[in-house]
This record gives sequence, structure tokens and C-alpha cells, in this order.
Amino acid sequence: MKNNTQNIIIADPSLIISEGLSAIVSKQFHDVIVFRVLTMQELQHRILLDKPEIVFINPIYIQNKIKEFQQIQKENPGIVWIGIFSTLPDAAISNILHQSIYINDLPEKIFNIIKQSKNNTSPETNLSADILSDREIDVLRLLVTGLSNKEIADKLNISINT
Repeated sequence: MKNNTQNIIIADPSLIISEGLSAIVSKQFHDVIVFRVLTMQELQHRILLDKPEIVFINPIYIQNKIKEFQQIQKENPGIVWIGIFSTLPDAAISNILHQSIYINDLPEKIFNIIKQSKNNTSPETNLSADILSDREIDVLRLLVTGLSNKEIADKLNISINT
């Protein structure tokens, strides 16, 4: 393998999305090898084997597994993680990814993200490794449902000042 070859993984269950993204990337960058994975286990295996510089990932792989995903990120600090979104992203998920693309984005946006990742060896994350505690997540969930601070405090048996 050449030194300037870049490995990219696409983790998305949709064949249309993953094949389309792969075609867009391969057409623009001839020094890129694209791998497709369908499960988190397969993703972890590919990361060990292929040492990718970029992983495009569908948020369904992260949903309800944020801490496990953060552990994978911590073990692989050189990877740029790019979310593939079809709707507005969940803030908790988008904040742990380095970049986001939407399925209706123009290829130029994808090209720019890949070019940026080639220039950056250690991407910065949007949040620290410990984003929110379990209790903070409980508060946030209730807040999103429209409850007031007092109602949340009553429901969780905590002080309103907390």
C-alpha cells in the first residue's frame, strides 16, 4: 500500500447511501480505499485491520451507545468521525462527531471534509470525552419534553438549584 493512500470506512446499513458515498469519494480521490461495514463489531474489526483516517457513520450505530462509541473514539484518536444524517441530528450525537454530512449535500462538501482531514492529523472533538452524566441526561430528557425547572426537580427529587 502506498504511504499516501487513505482508508475510509462507511458504516451505514443503506446500500444506496453507502454505495453512492463510496462512488462520490472514489471518483474524486484516486488515493482512497473505501470499505463498507454493516455492524459496530465489523466497524471495530475494520478499524484494527485498516487503520482508517475517516469513518462516515450513520447515527443509528451510535444511538443509545454513546459511551461505547466514545470509548472507540478514545482508542482511535486519529480517526475523523463524520455523521451521515438524513434529518436534523440529535445534539448528543452530533456533538461527539467531528463533522456532519446530510444525504442531500453536494459532493463538494464531502470533498472539502476529506481534504481537511488529509491536512489534519489530530482532529478536535466538539466536546470533551465526558459529555454528560447519566443524571444530566435524565434532566435533559425531561427538559426537552417541556417540563419547567421546578417540575423536573420535583420529578427527580432534586433541588431546583441543581
